[in-house]
Amino acid sequence: VVPLKEGEQIVGAQIRTIKGFYFFGFGTNVIAGALYSGRVNRANLVAKPLESTEFGQPYSAGVPDEMNFVYQYQAGVIHGQNKTNIPLPASDKGVAAAIFYDVTQDDSYLNGTNLHTDPRILVRGYVELEPTEAGKWATYTLKLEPTDPARYAAIDLKTGKYRLALVFTSSFRGAEYIGAVGSELRLKEVTIKDRPKKKD
Repeated sequence: VVPLKEGEQIVGAQIRTIKGFYFFGFGTNVIAGALYSGRVNRANLVAKPLESTEFGQPYSAGVPDEMNFVYQYQAGVIHGQNKTNIPLPASDKGVAAAIFYDVTQDDSYLNGTNLHTDPRILVRGYVELEPTEAGKWATYTLKLEPTDPARYAAIDLKTGKYRLALVFTSSFRGAEYIGAVGSELRLKEVTIKDRPKKKD
């Protein structure tokens, strides 16, 4: 992930999938670029890379309803791990996701193993991005959907604690170490719109 510049001004981010490497038997053929809100647990970085990505930051402004962003996407030629027998997709895709989850009782972070499946998730949006027309920017509105209507209705921002994870990646199967060297997601102007507040 590197800054996206227009002239001398930084206007966004370039998220790229690059060729991987091996170090003492650990490694991968490809490394998918990923930009996300959260942190890295360095203790797990080598032995448990999926668990080292800890997604989300405190969010109390409201209940997120949609995420809007401006982007460009180009896909490279797909690659995968030599040791796997997983059928490879014909082409790569980018990903944008937004996940709002409850940490009132359990303060642990979502990570690469449970980002889309953890029962604490209240609202979730996910889209796989196709290549855009060369040189042109596209705007996307990602709608966030409740995972459980009853739990969604019970969200209480005054007494509960919540996190919002925003995730952008240049290869949609990057967590499986499958992607395309040269895939690139260019990103700018990301905004979150909350659901309308209830009137007392």
